[in-house]
Amino acid sequence: MYDIAIIGGGISGLYCALKLNKKNNIVLFESDRIGGRIYTHTNPTYEIGAGRFNNSHKILVSLIKKYDLETYKMSPYADYIHKDHTISLIKDSQRYIDNCMKYILNTTTINEKLRTITFFAHCVNLLGNDNATILSYVYGYYSEFHILNAFDAIKLFDTYHIYYGLKNGMYSLCESILKDIRRLK
Repeated sequence: MYDIAIIGGGISGLYCALKLNKKNNIVLFESDRIGGRIYTHTNPTYEIGAGRFNNSHKILVSLIKKYDLETYKMSPYADYIHKDHTISLIKDSQRYIDNCMKYILNTTTINEKLRTITFFAHCVNLLGNDNATILSYVYGYYSEFHILNAFDAIKLFDTYHIYYGLKNGMYSLCESILKDIRRLK
């Protein structure tokens, strides 16, 4: 008999299982693998899903330190290739993002109306649909563009972040957490 059932083996489900496993008998249900949207392709190694983080991700950074996982600073000169090649190669993707964000921040008047539209809609207003779509793809995280309102997104993007990755891929964090959960049983 289990005290707690956790549905989903993504990073949040794994973290909950790790925290609750110390005092409870838990069961973790996942589909065909752990990691959720975190998936590291191997040979060659690249991320398909969550692939970068910055120091504002406090819990994530603490887990990376706990498991002594090796990090690296992401290059601002990495190129972007869209998965179905509908967007041509974007050279120096971080520089592209920075230039677009600088333009958006410099041309935006902060007001309450921004709370009523998504950041993507605001980008379309300033950059046009094609450029806003490319920026959304190159940035890589859906929710900041398509769910978050423009007011809050602008506050988020107003702070420059240095991004990092894990040398052995983000999936290595999921594997480390799972080993820890099994060890604690």
